[in-house]
Amino acid sequence: MDTLSHALWPAALFPNARWRWVAALWGILSDLGMAGPLLYVISQDGLRQLCWITPGWVCSAAIPHYNIPDVWMLPYTLLHSFVPWVIVGVGLSLVFRKLYFPIVGWGLHILLDMTMHDGDYATQIFYPFSSYHPPFLVSWQDSRVLLVNWVLLVALLGVGFFVRKRRRKSNV
Repeated sequence: MDTLSHALWPAALFPNARWRWVAALWGILSDLGMAGPLLYVISQDGLRQLCWITPGWVCSAAIPHYNIPDVWMLPYTLLHSFVPWVIVGVGLSLVFRKLYFPIVGWGLHILLDMTMHDGDYATQIFYPFSSYHPPFLVSWQDSRVLLVNWVLLVALLGVGFFVRKRRRKSNV
């Protein structure tokens, strides 16, 4: 799923929550793990390799595919696992002395990516204890997936907007 979608899904699903925008920030956290692999690829081949992360771009056969070293993939793999998500969620809940709901954005990111990533980017949901990843069903870059994703997001965000607007009017 694209990063903007990962930010907007928590806001769309929890339109009345005070913490919806904090959850949106947690929703993009996992994509920050892409910084390492991205820097590695750019260091090897300059910007020509950006086609592998951009929907709709087709990589030329002349551009080599790089196997990204495990050390560069570690942040990405950890940030796409439920294990660190649970540990951080429990830790923050202890610090705040109540359930820390905004972290739902991060968990939602993992759920959305579970079956849409394959190969080096398959979501290993129990890493570091297991390299298991759910079966790949469809690429997040598939135009049909992008269309359904954005239609649902716009619809949910629109409904949330009108519900909040109506509540404000009735409270006046």
